[in-house]
Amino acid sequence: MIAVVLTRVGFPRDQIHMATEAAFIPMWFLAVYLLVTACTPLTMKAWKRLGWISFVIYIPLVLGIVQVELVLALEPLSRRMLDSVRIWTATVLMNGMIVTVYLWHLTAFVLVMTFVRIALGGVGLDSMPGTTEWWLSRPL
Repeated sequence: MIAVVLTRVGFPRDQIHMATEAAFIPMWFLAVYLLVTACTPLTMKAWKRLGWISFVIYIPLVLGIVQVELVLALEPLSRRMLDSVRIWTATVLMNGMIVTVYLWHLTAFVLVMTFVRIALGGVGLDSMPGTTEWWLSRPL
């Protein structure tokens, strides 16, 4: 709706295009989240039936195996930390709203980037990361 209004008032189409594309960046995460959630019963059945062999299915993505190993290596420390009522409560609270926080964070990011492009002429948006110009624009 905002894109239609901005087009009608004469806002440059290339900037509207950039903003609308950026608005859909969080969707990949939502799609993966839904896919993983939908596959959970199947992967649980495979785990109960095949154990570690069930990971063979995922050998082409390999990153997942590394991530699982990292989580398993950190499990004892995580369990000790979760013995704290404060940490457990914070974890449960955040877990219940993490997707919402993520999606709103990226929505805010897109709005700020659009504001910077419109109101500040895009200062810092076109500079190469790591350059002096890029570092000077970070506070903005």
